[in-house]
Amino acid sequence: MHYRYHVAKFQYSSSFRDKLQWQVGAWGPCLPVSPAGLAAEAADIPERDNLGVTQRNVTCVLVSHDAVKVHRVVYDDNCFTVARKPDPVRFCHIPKPQDCVVSQFSSWSLCDGCGDDVNNQTRVRVVIVAPMNGGKPCPEVS
Repeated sequence: MHYRYHVAKFQYSSSFRDKLQWQVGAWGPCLPVSPAGLAAEAADIPERDNLGVTQRNVTCVLVSHDAVKVHRVVYDDNCFTVARKPDPVRFCHIPKPQDCVVSQFSSWSLCDGCGDDVNNQTRVRVVIVAPMNGGKPCPEVS
């Protein structure tokens, strides 16, 4: 679905001051960033290997407080006179993949129905840590 916005530029006056505001969208997913693409401000952040960025839309709008609340998109320059623009980008943490961890196999069970050609014994192991964030899946546990 595409929306079309008419971006308006008008001469700022004090009568618009209480009707101008920044409209912010929801933060998007945390996406990985290459180490070469990290900004200087990320130099002090620990765990830079797992650093990503997330973005959101920040738009200057003129709000009509008439019977129906209507937003009209206007140039960002208009809102700078009212308030500082909220950050459209921020750093985020991308969790490391966690591989599955299983225990050692148990001892073999007693022979159940053992005979000439039948040997039914089992052994099991348990999942200690389930895989997360794209880690390797668990092997068979029995």
